[in-house]
Amino acid sequence: MSGFERYTVEYFSSDLQTGWVIAAHRVPDQQIMISGLKPATSYVFLVRSENSHGLSVPSGLSNVIKTLGTESGTVPPNEISAARAVLSGKQLLVTIYEIIEVSVTVLKTLNAPQS
Repeated sequence: MSGFERYTVEYFSSDLQTGWVIAAHRVPDQQIMISGLKPATSYVFLVRSENSHGLSVPSGLSNVIKTLGTESGTVPPNEISAARAVLSGKQLLVTIYEIIEVSVTVLKTLNAPQS
């Protein structure tokens, strides 16, 4: 089995007319900050993993995530730096929770557990 080397994160918003957008390409980490999101907009995300054999099929879709509007509430002090980015509606932290290799040529990306 070969290891996972990179990840591509894509998003879609039915609120926008942009279709699927590649938010990050060939990211080596399992946690990335997505920038350029619009305030008060709903998004779904998917992830593809990549190794020396190629790109995986897309993961299942994330839950719908809505960025906050320009008016926002208070944030606990221990999360202030991440919260600034999220509250601005311009960034979102995406964590890839589990990647499993189905075969040498097929990779599958699993989303976070549903809450």
